Amino acid sequence: MPSASIIDHPPISKEERKLRVQAVAQARASVRLEGTVLPVEIEELNAHYIDGKWSTSEHVQRVIQAADAMTQKVRQG
Repeated sequence: MPSASIIDHPPISKEERKLRVQAVAQARASVRLEGTVLPVEIEELNAHYIDGKWSTSEHVQRVIQAADAMTQKVRQG
């Protein structure tokens, strides 16, 4: 995961939360069209993002890191 530093974000607006819910739903639908379901670990990251705990760039970084870690796990058997 990203560095241990904690960044305090101001609360997001209802509109921003709605946009985040829509963005995550669209990404989820896209993945499902490819025949995949998002793992629980990614859904947990999505929930934190929707709740405003992270910026979009922090969320993307965390999802990429989690996906890389899952890929490594699969490769190692």
